[in-house]
Amino acid sequence: MRIRESLICIFVLLVGVSFVGSSYGAGHLVESLVLHLEFDDANDITLDSSPVGQEGEAAADGSAEPGHTTDAKIGTGAAVFDGATTSLHYCDPDGSLQADEALTVMSWVNTPGRPDSNQCPVCFGNANDEWNLYITPDGSLGAELALKDPVSQGLPNINENGHWQTGNTEMKIPFNEWAHMAFTYDGAHGTIYLNGEIAFQAEAVGPINKSDRCLTVGEWLSWIPLAWIPLGSVDDAAVWLAALTQDEINNVMTHGVAAGVVAVEAAGKLATTWADVKH
Repeated sequence: MRIRESLICIFVLLVGVSFVGSSYGAGHLVESLVLHLEFDDANDITLDSSPVGQEGEAAADGSAEPGHTTDAKIGTGAAVFDGATTSLHYCDPDGSLQADEALTVMSWVNTPGRPDSNQCPVCFGNANDEWNLYITPDGSLGAELALKDPVSQGLPNINENGHWQTGNTEMKIPFNEWAHMAFTYDGAHGTIYLNGEIAFQAEAVGPINKSDRCLTVGEWLSWIPLAWIPLGSVDDAAVWLAALTQDEINNVMTHGVAAGVVAVEAAGKLATTWADVKH
């Protein structure tokens, strides 16, 4: 019996270690996770299962809560957006969503495409501050990051608003099937990932501008009401105030945010459930 128990312990340790692709110690993925939307609860589509527990709602700008489907990529549910009126807002009164030196945002999406508009599954702020990660009408990905004074630093990819921005990646998401999109900023580079592969990377330096706007799921807060609302499903969306490595992104993409974080934590703590890790 002791031999069997020892073998089980060794197996658990090896499984936990196999998920670790990070230079950070245990706790990194939990401590920096500030939003995690599983969309599994049809009765509360706004539920944030991160340790922070952000409060979300349909905005007062005329938007409605997205629908719910059990046709999910991760877990038992996904949010369904209509491309016109559905979005969620997380208005973060304590500032816990505001990035400074580093950022990761990701989600699964399943869209037929919007030939008339970009789509923004997860955005923060507007054209003047913070960041967004979006899908263009042809399926390429773009990101915008409002850095403090990037023009004077002579950085590439600076748009007319004085922000770091890239769009029209050569890699494009496949329409009408699930695809994983992610963006990271580590204080030196902005990187876009598609299905775990680097789709674009460029130099970007400096702290991120703070925003007094809301983080939005399914909308870009611009001068155009209800802009860039996705058409289709969004699942397992998350935001970290840290730059995840490519290995970490692939781990979370493959296993889901909850299971991926547990796996990394397990190597340091042998935690076995998402509840154990969060608390």
